[in-house]
Amino acid sequence: GWGRDEHLQSPGRGDPDGGAYQQLTLNLFLSEAEQIQSIDEAENVAHTSSAFSFAQNDIDHVLRLGGNTDRQRERVVAAFEKQKTTAEIAEILKTLYHGGNGLGSVSAWYAEDGIHLSHGKSVRYDRSAQVISWESAAERIGELLESGQFASNVELAEAAGYERSLLSEKALASVPRSQ
Repeated sequence: GWGRDEHLQSPGRGDPDGGAYQQLTLNLFLSEAEQIQSIDEAENVAHTSSAFSFAQNDIDHVLRLGGNTDRQRERVVAAFEKQKTTAEIAEILKTLYHGGNGLGSVSAWYAEDGIHLSHGKSVRYDRSAQVISWESAAERIGELLESGQFASNVELAEAAGYERSLLSEKALASVPRSQ
């Protein structure tokens, strides 16, 4: 028989807080891994000769809000939904992001070689501007999409329908009109 000081041991060794500790450890590990990934991404994005580099938040802000194309985020989302390659998406971004923007203290100019960023009011002819390649921009937008930080749920839901409406407008415009 069992003595009164003997207890059946479970594989968890009867530690009621063991699961919470493991969860906390897992969260800390994920957080550290995410931080390392974020640092690596920032280093990859920051090909710059500028003494003034940009916070990832500033770059993300430009990717989300810059560009000067109507319903741009829906169009970008549609490209990702078609599972195009990074290079193909980079080419699409070149057409959707054009001209320039001033977003807060950051100025952006969209050029053939990528997105030029500068602090202040002028960037187009700033030789010290930080340049983010279109491929790096495409990769970062993909990461923002996966983490739910690029487009609203409404924009995500409407992306495919908006793309179809653009295609049907193009098709109708190319049909010769009878006289």
